[in-house]
Amino acid sequence: MQALAKDPELRPWMHEMLNGLWGNETKAPATGAWRRPAMISGGVAFAALLIAAGTWALLGSRPLTDRATAARAEQASGHTPPSMGSRGSTTPPHLESATRPPAPVTVSSPVPTVALSAPELPPAKAQPETAKALPPAPPPPPRAIASASAGSAPAVEVQPGRRTYRVGWLDSGRATAPYQELVKQALVGYPRDVAFEYRSADGQADRLQELATELTQLNVDVVFAVGNPAIRAAKRATSTIPIVMVGSDAASDESSPNVTGVTYSSAELARGWLGLLREIRSPLTRVAVVYGADPGSRADLTSLQTAAANAGVKIQSSAIQDGDALGSLFAAPPSERPQAIIVPLGLPVPAQLARVTDLAARARVPAIYASSESVEAGGLLAYGPSTSAMYRRAGSYIGKIFGPTNPRDLPIEHPTRFELVVNLKTARALGIALPQVLVLRADRVLQ
Repeated sequence: MQALAKDPELRPWMHEMLNGLWGNETKAPATGAWRRPAMISGGVAFAALLIAAGTWALLGSRPLTDRATAARAEQASGHTPPSMGSRGSTTPPHLESATRPPAPVTVSSPVPTVALSAPELPPAKAQPETAKALPPAPPPPPRAIASASAGSAPAVEVQPGRRTYRVGWLDSGRATAPYQELVKQALVGYPRDVAFEYRSADGQADRLQELATELTQLNVDVVFAVGNPAIRAAKRATSTIPIVMVGSDAASDESSPNVTGVTYSSAELARGWLGLLREIRSPLTRVAVVYGADPGSRADLTSLQTAAANAGVKIQSSAIQDGDALGSLFAAPPSERPQAIIVPLGLPVPAQLARVTDLAARARVPAIYASSESVEAGGLLAYGPSTSAMYRRAGSYIGKIFGPTNPRDLPIEHPTRFELVVNLKTARALGIALPQVLVLRADRVLQ
């Protein structure tokens, strides 16, 4: 009947069919009485078919917005419609509307039939289907390395804290700040934390053995020995702790497996000193040499005596610990006085250096030293291996041992560069005219 209300064109045809059925019922003879129930049944079946078709048309013409609204409402309520392909439903999606019972209707001839339906629900807010953002993973702890292998959980290997290596600095004289800085700069390229223990004898050689033993008892990783007396004291104190030395070859011992470093040739240096002094004082026949009581200083004295004998020069030795022995040499008759003074490397300490410089100034004789610091303190000439280069090279040896490298695999090196430093102010005070060729040859000239 809803289909007839919706489509008025079907009404005349339907009324005519019903009227015919009704007329046949009243006019048919008794012999055709069986036709009336058959026609009524056929009409009822035909009407049922029309009702089903109308229901199908009604559901098919339902607005898409209503279906979308119903789908969202069902999704919000947690139920999955059969048309979504639910596994528990056995009804195909295209037959769902046909099996649903029809809604109740009211039929009225003069008034069109109105289908009553449930009020439209407001469209439900669609829940955004976005993945929940997870917070970023925390960074790994410092000094931790994470490694994962196939089929196993990640393993975390935590590196232990950096070890601090200790260097025992044993100095025959005084560990001055410039030299300390040179060694530290040489260690910059090595990934190690280094701390220094400084022990200086200040020229008192008898204290060196006690200081060397103290450093070995501290269990330092390397002993850095500066000067021949310090080198010998370190060798006596330990045969296992690596020793890096800076001194002359007279103190080096190739047979010591724990000793390496940088040493200069005392014989070569002795020849250089005598040659420079002969350029200033010629003829040169007598030269005073200040030396220490330790074996290394005596070895330097022996090298000087050999070189002087070959050059026809007499060496007048004066031990630094003998008080004013050097002064007594200049108190001798002029024919026996020294014409120049040689001060080997590492001697003397500042107080003794001032006394030697003062004596040379009063005697008006040239003095040559092994270190440029002596010239900066008022000496006339300095000739010797580049002290800065030696300290830098020794510092790199310390870094290699921390590498680690066995000291016996590091050959003892000999410097190839020698520096000449001249103090013109001291030359003027002494009344000595330095040869121009010598001044031009100098690496540094102090005015």
